[in-house]
Amino acid sequence: MTAPNLPVLDTNYIVETASVGDVIGRISVSDPDGDALSVSIVDAFGDTDLASPFDLVFDPAANNYKLVVRDPSKINFETVGPTISLRIKVADATQAVIKDFALTLVDVNEAPADITISSRSVEEHAAAGTWIADIGGIDPDAGDVLSYSLKDAATSPFEIVRNEAGIYQLRVKDGSLIDYASDPDKKIDVTIVAHDRFGLTTEKTFMLDILDVNHAPTDILLDNSTILEHALEGQAVGRLTAIDPDAGDIFTYTLLDDAGGRFKIVNNILRVADGLRIDFEQQRTHNIKVLVTDSEGGTFEKTFTISVRNAANEIVYGSSGDDLIVSGGGDDFLSGGDGNDTLISGRGYDELIGGDGNDVFVFNDATGEVSNTDLIMDFDTDHDVFHLVQEDFYALEGYGPLSEQAFHLGTSAQTESHHIIYDRSSGELYYDVDGSREDYAPVLIAIIDNHADLRASNFFVV
Repeated sequence: MTAPNLPVLDTNYIVETASVGDVIGRISVSDPDGDALSVSIVDAFGDTDLASPFDLVFDPAANNYKLVVRDPSKINFETVGPTISLRIKVADATQAVIKDFALTLVDVNEAPADITISSRSVEEHAAAGTWIADIGGIDPDAGDVLSYSLKDAATSPFEIVRNEAGIYQLRVKDGSLIDYASDPDKKIDVTIVAHDRFGLTTEKTFMLDILDVNHAPTDILLDNSTILEHALEGQAVGRLTAIDPDAGDIFTYTLLDDAGGRFKIVNNILRVADGLRIDFEQQRTHNIKVLVTDSEGGTFEKTFTISVRNAANEIVYGSSGDDLIVSGGGDDFLSGGDGNDTLISGRGYDELIGGDGNDVFVFNDATGEVSNTDLIMDFDTDHDVFHLVQEDFYALEGYGPLSEQAFHLGTSAQTESHHIIYDRSSGELYYDVDGSREDYAPVLIAIIDNHADLRASNFFVV
């Protein structure tokens, strides 16, 4: 009996991209004695090779065996190397022969296998250029170089940038499209495409968590910006409201400029702090600056103009300090209180009380109208003085202390130089523009209620 002839394989290579069932080649067998033969793939010990990547399939029409792929994962160039071994055993009833084949494994370029990113979250409204993640990839072909791009790059809020170290990075392009509040699932997707050197691509979509970020307030509203002059301390001016992109945020309000101590904020209400200094006749508007701070420390500041409304008839009480109080055009009551106060009389029948301290009573109107006469309740000749505004009392020449020649005690001027006439018995104080010439009638400017012993030294021209 003669042993079977050695098998013949009609190929010497295999492409690594072969799939299950692909025919690699054909094996022909024969026997000199014409015996029936069995053909198998065996391992180093001659036993059936159960781990082989191949199978043998008999083809009756061709009377040979097809060598087909059974496990493509075992014919990968990158893991197996440039050759792959195949051992074929041919046996008749009594004898067997074995032949080893070395198949060249042909390396074929393959598409990238995976894409990775180093982080999967992004802050809402992040600034353009903000780094999100480094991008990496896996390619079956050892040594292949990958590049990356964005699918739908034109409309994406993201961009891919290659930094100086050659690392591809996912960055923010338009943070306005990344919004925590408006996104129901608080996530945003991005699809990255990996490219190898030969043009093969793989894409992968990642879901990024949108991180809620505190936003500073963007505006402050004040629902009223007017106040009546000399309002009481604590009176509300208006309610402050912050505008903030973060719903439900909590705010604290602070006055950076309180208009010289005239206003204060209690919680979110702008209130009067010193109504005595809110005087229409002195200043009709005041600027304040408000700072709002949210719960995370974000801030915004804004300046408001508060308009002062005039009171027809004023009733004003001074403080314990040195106050400046100006009457309006009506019949006003001004009381200086403690301190060295200045009370400026205007038109109308005003009642003036200096109070304690060295007080100044200012007269700047000598029209001669009866309704413009003021009542001074408590003039103290040792501490108080009158200031007569020269522009209105123009017969009084020069500035400074009133001259003795211009002052006269009595009911009428006795010389042309007598311009300030005081009748102590009645308390009436007159201004006579031409003295004794009688071209003009004297003007009753005030009544001194306590009939104080006035002297020229109690008057100054300013």
